[in-house]
Amino acid sequence: FSSGEVAGMRRHDHLKTVFMSGFRCYKAQIELACCILRNASVLEQLIIEPRITDKVWAGDCSEWNTDLGQILPGVCEWAQVTSERFRKVISVVGASHHSE
Repeated sequence: FSSGEVAGMRRHDHLKTVFMSGFRCYKAQIELACCILRNASVLEQLIIEPRITDKVWAGDCSEWNTDLGQILPGVCEWAQVTSERFRKVISVVGASHHSE
């Protein structure tokens, strides 16, 4: 997604839960997540999964899931700040195992 594509997204009034796999706080991922949070008026929860799972990616995911110990704190911090900003629930899969 380019910034122009994300900025031009329509409202998504039917979305109640959104799941994003492989979320690493890359700029495009943040732009897409914020666009969804801004345009999905009935959204109850955004679930972000830093891991790439075999449910989404058919290949070997192990090389993509390295450095999660370093990635998870930043993802959790982004989720907390963004949750407060948009007043929406943002859950990070695996965060309960992370000590801040």
